[in-house]
Amino acid sequence: MEGNRKFGYCRRLLPAGKGPRLPEVTCLISPLGCFSLYEKILDNIEERRQVSTTAVFTFLKAIVANPFPKPGRSVQVRAFSARGGEMETVTFTRPLDSRLEHVDFSILFSTLPPRKIIQLFSSMLMERRVILCSSNLSLLTGCAHALLALLYPFEWQHVFIPVLPGALIEFCCSPLPYLMGMHPSLIPALDEMETMEEALVVDLDKKKFVKKIGDETSILPSKLFQYLEHTLGSPAVTSEYQKPSGKKSSTSRADEIITNTFMIFFVYLYGDYRQYMKKKADGSIEFAKKEYEKKFSSKSIRRVSDLAFYIEHKCSHHSQLE
Repeated sequence: MEGNRKFGYCRRLLPAGKGPRLPEVTCLISPLGCFSLYEKILDNIEERRQVSTTAVFTFLKAIVANPFPKPGRSVQVRAFSARGGEMETVTFTRPLDSRLEHVDFSILFSTLPPRKIIQLFSSMLMERRVILCSSNLSLLTGCAHALLALLYPFEWQHVFIPVLPGALIEFCCSPLPYLMGMHPSLIPALDEMETMEEALVVDLDKKKFVKKIGDETSILPSKLFQYLEHTLGSPAVTSEYQKPSGKKSSTSRADEIITNTFMIFFVYLYGDYRQYMKKKADGSIEFAKKEYEKKFSSKSIRRVSDLAFYIEHKCSHHSQLE
């Protein structure tokens, strides 16, 4: 296994007709995270499925015959209309950056208080093992994707399994960093595993930590922690997520505040990282970690120097390319 991440886009529907019928599920597998584009494809599939399976397969063949659009570009697909026998042109556009397009921060921030979210965020920066538990599938996957989005513009490079089946619970024994989701009925099984001491387990239904290492509030310097907690707990965020779902905009002011808050956080820590990328005699690039640590006056920020792996392993690669 190469460890490449793949995305599954699913749509469950009841075929047209009378009498008892079994629901069907359409699942599209792709290495690309383009939620809006694949959602539109599923919309077209569902529309044609109400006519016949032949209409679906004809449409899929037309899509496969076209190259996948590059970021920011569109592709036009000619296919028979679902409403009749005439040909129609359907346009599919791929966003320039689709990493945040599917994220609903309201799910996460309506479930956990800012303080707990920051502790989860800090643990993920330290590349630890994190397990989310919920009996609600939408809540579980929504919170998992929202947590990953907090790392933007960085990406979680490790194991990510939004919903782990009970039969695969032994995956939790992996020493590698991961973010996994599971049903809370599996929590007792985690207690029996010897290697779970250094994992953060969160019960989203009960809004509490089931297991934690104990240093989650001290990973970030106190001033940065307080900045995040104050901003994320402001009325501009909390009041927006208390609105009825029908009154929320697709991209709310609260979403912008959350995204910008974490962007400012990363800029403060890593905005000048290029100054600390030193070229060695052999031409390779090295991150000057000690020089980087000296720029901070607070001793507590030294803990964040461990986060330099984010720079050393992810940013140095880009510098070499340049």
